[in-house]
Amino acid sequence: MMEWRRLGNCHPQVYHDQFVAWQSPLVPIAQKLWEIAYPHTILCLAQLFHESAYATRGIAASKNWHNCLGQRPRPEDRNGPHDMGGFMSFPSWEECVRYWRRKITDSSYG
Repeated sequence: MMEWRRLGNCHPQVYHDQFVAWQSPLVPIAQKLWEIAYPHTILCLAQLFHESAYATRGIAASKNWHNCLGQRPRPEDRNGPHDMGGFMSFPSWEECVRYWRRKITDSSYG
């Protein structure tokens, strides 16, 4: 079984290049998202593509929730102000990645 927390990092330019190729709204903040995701930048980039094609598809593109990672509320966040009936909303793309990073670095997760 793959230890997904140990996938490591890619160069920040990879984020920029992928976002540009997909005409993503994340292009202007590519470096910042890479910094927030560090040291899990490869995992984050893969999930960004899988969940929303870099914020160009799904709820990330159709709603103003800034949920580019398909984040569902953790138990402590259910029915809170950012729980939109099964998915989370965030004030910014950066906050979505921060929430993701807190979750995956929590030893009780996964």
